[in-house]
Amino acid sequence: MITETEARAILEKEHPDAELKVGDIVPEHNAYVYSITRRKGDDPDARLHNATLYLVDIDTGEISEMNVRELYDDADRDIPLGIYFSGTGNSRYALEVFMKKYHNGAPVRSIEDKEVIKDIAVHREIIFSYPVQYSDVPKIVRDFIDSCPSVWNDKRVTVIATMGLFSGDGAGALGRLLERHGAKIVGGLHLRMPDSIADEKVLKRSHEDNVRLVKAAEDKIALAVDGIKKGKYPREGLGMLPRMAGFFGQRAWFGHKTRSYSDGPKIDPDICVGCGKCAKMCPTGNITMKDGKAHSAAVCTLCYRCVNICPKQAITLLGKQVVQQTTIERYL
Repeated sequence: MITETEARAILEKEHPDAELKVGDIVPEHNAYVYSITRRKGDDPDARLHNATLYLVDIDTGEISEMNVRELYDDADRDIPLGIYFSGTGNSRYALEVFMKKYHNGAPVRSIEDKEVIKDIAVHREIIFSYPVQYSDVPKIVRDFIDSCPSVWNDKRVTVIATMGLFSGDGAGALGRLLERHGAKIVGGLHLRMPDSIADEKVLKRSHEDNVRLVKAAEDKIALAVDGIKKGKYPREGLGMLPRMAGFFGQRAWFGHKTRSYSDGPKIDPDICVGCGKCAKMCPTGNITMKDGKAHSAAVCTLCYRCVNICPKQAITLLGKQVVQQTTIERYL
């Protein structure tokens, strides 16, 4: 019988350019099982994932392959999967409310979860919730989708797009990206939520108005789920007219901001107390701690998570000072 360390060495010899994940024993196959992540081009931070599992036989060390779907029966695959990216919690909360009403107990995963690709590969129906930026898809979400192109094939996807006011085709923008990889977009739902751009005065509302906004979103979700259960999916943001509204409303002028990571955020060293909360929560690892202070690089995805959670309001991104921090927990 070989050890897990020996099994890993065997697989690393066969796939020297890959990063191995997991290493668990699957008793029914008498093997250690691994998933593999490969580099995408020359970018050291870009990764390509797939739904293939690599099995190393415990007795012989022989390598075999298996699609992750083979580990699950049809009943598991028919359960919908909720996935999300969220900066301040709006998209996460909207998805949690949706899934509880749609299929209580169904899994909900962040795209920041390293094992989420396996979950996507298994489930046939996906509910994808994300925050719209400039009527477009955030860079981190775009990269996530492109990192695992084969996993979206034949998936039935409903897109939940959260926004401060208007996106035109928020659901459609993500939907088109998924369709390129073989997904079928069956529904689109737009939800107005508390504005997350904490360092700009535009779209700021009172606490009471934000509470009402969240309640209205909950009610809208309930109506949408009732319709879906009757076979009628919402179609917000899908089609040519919403696409034109999104393009001419914002994407034509500001869409370039979502096509690459940006410099920032700006961190005031005189205000920063070095708590490290921003560095711990940054989804791209853009913020690091050095000499007891937070420092930013140039891999910002504009999610505004750090600006909204900083206890000293030491961080800004587009504006010069924090006007209103709006994490979703404030309004529940």
